[in-house]
Amino acid sequence: MMEKNYFTPRTKALIFAVSFTIILIVGFILFQYQIKKLENEFEFNVKNIIKKDINNKTINIKSALISLSKFSQLSQEMTTASFSILTQDLLKQSPYINNIMYASIVSKNDKINFETYMKDNGYYNFGIKSYNKNNKNFIKSPIQDLYAPVVLLEPANYEFTKYIGYDILNNTLLHESFNQASKTSRIISKNAELFDKRDTWFFIKATYFGESIPSLVEDRIQNLKGFYIINIDVEKMLKEYIELYHDYEVHIISSSNTSSYVKKMNNNDFYTIESLSYSIKLDGSPNKHLYVNRDIHFHDININIILFIMFMLVVVHLLIVFIVEKNKYVKKELSYKATHDDLTGLTNRTYFKNIIDEIIDNHNINSNKITAILFIDLDKFKDINDTLGHKFGDEVLIEVSKRFKSVMRNNDTICRHGGDEFLIIIEDISNIEDVIHIVRKIMDNISEPIQFNQHKINLTTSMGISLFPNDGNTVDDLLKNADSAMYKAKDEGRNTFKFYTEDMTLEIMQKVELENNLRDAIIDDDFIVFYQPQYNSNTNTIIGMEALVRWENKDKKIISPAKFIPMANETGLIVELDRLVMDKAIKQFSIWKNKNLNPGVLSLNLSMKHLASEDFIEFLQNTISKYNCTYDDIELEVIEDEIMEDPTESISKLNKINDSGIKISIDDFGTGHSSLSYLKNLPIHKLKIDRAFIKDLPEDSFDIAISRTVIELAKNLKLDVIAEGVETIEQKDFLLKNGCDKVQGFYYAKPMPSNEMEILLSKNKKDN
Repeated sequence: MMEKNYFTPRTKALIFAVSFTIILIVGFILFQYQIKKLENEFEFNVKNIIKKDINNKTINIKSALISLSKFSQLSQEMTTASFSILTQDLLKQSPYINNIMYASIVSKNDKINFETYMKDNGYYNFGIKSYNKNNKNFIKSPIQDLYAPVVLLEPANYEFTKYIGYDILNNTLLHESFNQASKTSRIISKNAELFDKRDTWFFIKATYFGESIPSLVEDRIQNLKGFYIINIDVEKMLKEYIELYHDYEVHIISSSNTSSYVKKMNNNDFYTIESLSYSIKLDGSPNKHLYVNRDIHFHDININIILFIMFMLVVVHLLIVFIVEKNKYVKKELSYKATHDDLTGLTNRTYFKNIIDEIIDNHNINSNKITAILFIDLDKFKDINDTLGHKFGDEVLIEVSKRFKSVMRNNDTICRHGGDEFLIIIEDISNIEDVIHIVRKIMDNISEPIQFNQHKINLTTSMGISLFPNDGNTVDDLLKNADSAMYKAKDEGRNTFKFYTEDMTLEIMQKVELENNLRDAIIDDDFIVFYQPQYNSNTNTIIGMEALVRWENKDKKIISPAKFIPMANETGLIVELDRLVMDKAIKQFSIWKNKNLNPGVLSLNLSMKHLASEDFIEFLQNTISKYNCTYDDIELEVIEDEIMEDPTESISKLNKINDSGIKISIDDFGTGHSSLSYLKNLPIHKLKIDRAFIKDLPEDSFDIAISRTVIELAKNLKLDVIAEGVETIEQKDFLLKNGCDKVQGFYYAKPMPSNEMEILLSKNKKDN
């Protein structure tokens, strides 16, 4: 029988023409739809995200000003410490804040007395000053009826402390705003250029004497106490929105500039399909508008349009070849083999990557759903193949695949990546807890014993997890990051899972680089020893010193121990580092003794890892003997927290040191978790009060209680006591008054190299 010709050439041409026309129409509709979607997305982002977030930021700033003002009115005086405590959370949460200030009202008649008062309270160079914009320097303030010098300021770093004493009330750009703030008692906002800072937004709140705000304007002016001021860097505040929406231009402008600014920004180029702009008034800021601009270009249109057209063309061609379609089963079989693994029947890498590509292409930026990529490796699977054979290994892989299928949902994709590695996609997850729940089900299921041919094995898995869109926007990135997290899980002992974070790769690289540099530095002897003297505050004489290590890199820059000591502890290099420091310090100490400079007692920091080494005591004794020192010359400082990691073992090790005649001190005492039951059994001679409990003395009641308790505890246990971090005469006097006459800190001297320490020892000997 002759095969019937279903489609004539004319019919085929007509079908193609109609199909192509439909494709163009649908493509145009989708094109317009996407533009409309971008417009709606733009308007939504401006109104419901950017504007709302900026309003929340200003509300937080205003709330902070109101709280500060209330605190000031209810208390006699705002101290530097209380001001720092009240503002530190806001500064941490709001990196766009330049600074928070308090300016106190001073009359012309009280100016000299006020300056004297400030000098007596620690501001030794204080003076009320104004700013010469032409010469860009501070000058003595001209005579005014009222001044408002800045007396409190956070952050109190070098960049901003130069503003202390600045008469901000008489700044010409802000003067009227201060008048409004004092008369109305409302928070006044104003854009102004302070010194060289551009695009700065000031928020000003007046505070008054008394516990309530006077109701009459005249009374407010008469009882004006000062102003709290917060100024923010507008450019820095807007930076996060520009980074989040990289195609947007975001600005805060005055109402008077809106029309000219909009005209200036609407300059379209050839590649621009449409220019979107939105201007909206900010809540609670009558003269401020948020203006956002975005140009839609051809490359912003989703590639799915082209894919859709291609898909329609494929459909047309499939209709044409429908009359010659043969062997559907063969095609299906070939397709299956191209996308699935022969052994387990799971999908293969190619299919798996295509699924992830589809998820990425179809991702809705406004969706709260996440997709998890699981990279799974069977722990020590090679041992199974080597001992029981590859056939048994294949049966194990088939059984593991079945267990994956029994746990996962129908819409989850499971893939054999190769060997004993598997991949799983978990879609439409609302939160991380759901991912963890599924992962634990997988691990519990796989851990059930596998029985085959009278062999019984127990399997565990190491699993790495990356999340889309958090951890990458491409297939390769997501798989690479999940793989990296899996190896992290293996490094931490296997039979566990780890999530990938964007910082993980950088963190690992930095750790590796630091570890390599640290090893090289120990080999090259790039470490120097600084010494911080310890004083008897009764006699102001040196009674000893603490040896502190510093790393001098190849560029002759000093690296703080806070950066490399944790790495040294983690890698075990702390043992070599401790020995290097001890050798250098004891040698130098011996030189000072031989010069009769009376250096007192040398305190050496000792890590518990070093203490645990078998030959530590022998090394220390040999070093002391080598440089002709005595055991009475040396004191070892051990950190309280390290002792309490294994208190029984610590007591045993420390007893051996104590038996040799070397004194032991507990460093950072009060910050750890030692109990009296262990403390009484430790062979210690001295407690060292941590600087954390000294820095706010004598104002902080908690620090007062802790420091007095430690001093009293030391007395009752017949232990010596020393305080570190003493920086002011008030701290020294408080400690002396409460029975602690041994101190260490910046009040007497900072850590210094050996040549400076020798000069100080010579002067100490001469003076005494």
